[in-house]
Amino acid sequence: DVRHLEQRLELTDELRTLAGGHHELAAELHHWRFFDLLGVGAIDDARAEMAALEELAARLGQPLFRALAEGAREGGLTF
Repeated sequence: DVRHLEQRLELTDELRTLAGGHHELAAELHHWRFFDLLGVGAIDDARAEMAALEELAARLGQPLFRALAEGAREGGLTF
């Protein structure tokens, strides 16, 4: 639902500060922020979030984060 998109973007900004060195939380943040940025048409920013998610997923080696990154790519969200 796009009604609360701006609020979600503000929350992810705050969460970015709180995540600190917690890489798993940062990966989830990139995932959710990617979709929120797409919702407001901020394509370049969404690309940056996807790149950050892919980099963290590769570094962490956790199947969940690899699946999140791949799912967006395979779902036609390459741009």
